[in-house]
Order: sequence, then structure tokens, then C-alpha cells
Amino acid sequence: MKHEIAIPALNSLDIFVYQLTDEKVLIYAPFANTVVESCRDEILDMEQKAINNIYSEELALLSAKEEKIYRTSKPENITELSVLINQRCNFSCAYCYSADGRDNREMSLEQLISIIDWFVDKRRGTELEIIFSGGGDPLLSFTLLRQGIEYACNKAWQMGVKLNWGIVTNGSTITDEQLDFIEKYKINLVVSFDIIEEVHNKQRSHYDVVSATIDRLCCRNMPFGIRSTITPLNVNRQEEMVNELHQRFPRVKSAAFEAVLNKDLFASANELDLFYRDFANGLFAAQQLGDSLGITIGNTIVNNIDTCKERACLGKLVATPYGHITACSRISSPKEKHFDRFLYGKIDTSGIQINKVAVDRILSEDVNAYSECSSCIAKWHCSGGCLLARYSLPDEFFACYCKFMKRMVAQRLMQMMD
Repeated sequence: MKHEIAIPALNSLDIFVYQLTDEKVLIYAPFANTVVESCRDEILDMEQKAINNIYSEELALLSAKEEKIYRTSKPENITELSVLINQRCNFSCAYCYSADGRDNREMSLEQLISIIDWFVDKRRGTELEIIFSGGGDPLLSFTLLRQGIEYACNKAWQMGVKLNWGIVTNGSTITDEQLDFIEKYKINLVVSFDIIEEVHNKQRSHYDVVSATIDRLCCRNMPFGIRSTITPLNVNRQEEMVNELHQRFPRVKSAAFEAVLNKDLFASANELDLFYRDFANGLFAAQQLGDSLGITIGNTIVNNIDTCKERACLGKLVATPYGHITACSRISSPKEKHFDRFLYGKIDTSGIQINKVAVDRILSEDVNAYSECSSCIAKWHCSGGCLLARYSLPDEFFACYCKFMKRMVAQRLMQMMD
């Protein structure tokens, strides 16, 4: 049993430790971009010097501020718009986060034009991004999606703004007409795909159709991404997933593996903790195998270690099929739990209405709002954690989530030291 070291003086200087053993620790100073392995006595000696304001060269180096903190953005400054264009889906995924809110609703053209008019503005930025994803599959509303993109491109040209596009789809309904359109507008396409046939069919369904879509994309040499959800069903098969990509889809050179966020898949906190441990070990092994095969395996948590942020989500602008504006792309319907916590605006006949009180409340929940984050090695990367996870997971489950984030950051840091 490892005995945690309390070093509040060093923590106040943004120096953190992660216990490897009772005597061995990882010292991490994110703003000095430094990570070293040390011993318990050395870090305790350093803590005393910090308490007594005694100068040491090592302490001065670790407390240097070289990296910057990325701050949260208010709605008028956010440069990425997520459009949840509908609540329609032809899948019933086992881990779906929006199934409770599904009712086949589609955004109106007037609502879509209204949010585009408000978003595409040079004062917001000269390069903006619009992503169609969310509660349903956006390609099931292709006519509306096409109208919105064509309108936005014309608007952007008039405003002198560059627009980048993204579509997240389950890949089961894509037609040649849609592929032609995606190519024409250089849209970044992401296909949700769990790679192993039996896993995909159990969790999502229609493996044959989706794999055929991926083959078509490869044959057309179209750039696209794959996003795989890791659940208890495939958590110990991540290396197998990489091998399957290499053998079955040799043209695919990247994929993202993300841990599922659904408490109903776990009977207890111990079960969730074991899943997180297996996920971390499996992910890093899959990344190592991928590197040897020329396949990049990405992950949001690992990617976040490259930056320091005051909040896990720096600010989201999400338009829903109901004409609401929320702060989370996983929240698309008033029928979903925690909807009111993320709601801060609406699209109506008079335009876009933003509730500034709600915005301030949402943005105030950053890493500085949680005392437990003050001594955590993941403080400036996890940044308080995903708010949806914080709201939706029971306390004992969220404690597992916190340990998981620490473990992921520590493992990545040790990997970077090698």
C-alpha cells in the first residue's frame, strides 16, 4: 500500500508527484515542461525548502513558468460550432449517450441558417469550424445538411472567413452522391467503427455495411478518421483491433480509441476501476504496436497532455434539433439527464438568445473550483474532468475516474521519459 505524500507548498508552485512505490515518486512540473523520477526523501526535502522559502537551483527550475494555460472561451469567442442536426438514428448502440432523448426530431432550415448567421462572423475569427454530429446521424438529414453547408460557404466567402467542416457518422447510409459532396467541400469525415466484427455487431450492428463504406472511402483515397469506443467487451482486445486494421484495412493509418462513458455498463466501482486499468494498459500497448505498423492510435486524454488547460472543456457551442444551445455535444435533448446544467441559449424567431448567467455558471466550473485537484498530477491536463462525467457518475465511480486520469497522465509521462 503506497503512502501518499502531502506537499502543499510545492503544489502551490505547480509541482506535483505521483507515487510509484513507497519510496519512488514521479516529480512533474507541467509549466516548466519537466518530469523526473526521484525518491520520497528528496521531494520532502524540497517541500521544506519551499515552506521556508529557501532557494535551491532545482526548485527554481521546477517552478519556472514556460508553458501557457489555455483559458475558457465565452460563446461569442468560440471558433467551433457543433450542430446536432437531428435525433434520428438507424442504430441502437449499447453505449449510446443520447438514446434517452431520441424522438426523430430534425432541426429546421430556419434554425440552421440562424445559428450559421450568428456563428460565421469575422469578429469571432478568420478561420472557423462547423461539425455535424450528435444525437442522431447527420447524414440521415442530408438535404438539410447540404443546404446548411452551401449557405454557410456563401456567407463565409462574403465575410472573408475560412470554414473547415466535419461530419461524424455511423457510416451505414453513405451514398456516392454524399461522398461526392464531402469531397467537393473537403469535409473531414469521422466514422464510428469498433473494428472487430463480432464486437461491432454486438455494440453497434451492421458491420458488413460499415466496413464496405470504409473500403469505398479507401478506394476513393478520401481522408477520413475512425473513432472506436472501448467498453468491457473490447477493452482487452485493443492490440487485436490494431492488428485487424493492419490486415483488413491496410490503407487506414489512424484511429482514435476512447473509453466509454456509461455507468450502466458497470455493476460496481471496483468493476469500473478494473476497466480503467485495463483500458490504460491496453491503449498504450496498442499505441506501441500501432507505431511499429505505421498506424497512429489517438486518444483524447493522451492528446490533452500536450497542453495545459484551466478547464477540461474550454467552451462548447452546440446547436440542438430543438433549437437549444448547450455546452456539451453529448447533450441534445431536454429528455436527457443533466440537460438543464448545460443549457445556456436558444435559437428563436428573433435570432440567438444567450443566457449570460448560465454561461458564467458553466464556465466557473474549472479546475480551480475543485479542492481535490490542487495536488493532482493531472491537474492541468484533466483540468477538473469532463463535466458530464462529474455530473453523471456516482461519487464512488467518479473517484475511479479521477484515479484513471492520474494513471493515464503518469503512464504517458513515464513513456515520454523513455
